[in-house]
Amino acid sequence: MITMAHVLMPGFPFVAASKFIFAIINLLSIQYLVKVTITVIQNMLGNPLKNTHHLNK
Repeated sequence: MITMAHVLMPGFPFVAASKFIFAIINLLSIQYLVKVTITVIQNMLGNPLKNTHHLNK
């Protein structure tokens, strides 16, 4: 017989994992926005290092 514990317990790891994944996505998106902002600022300033920076990737 399936109890409430059997129904709820499989959900807890999933919820924890989804929160963890969302936290990682938020951190990555913040880092991406920072990189884009820095790139835009460098382009506005005419930074000559941007060309070599793209080649290094």
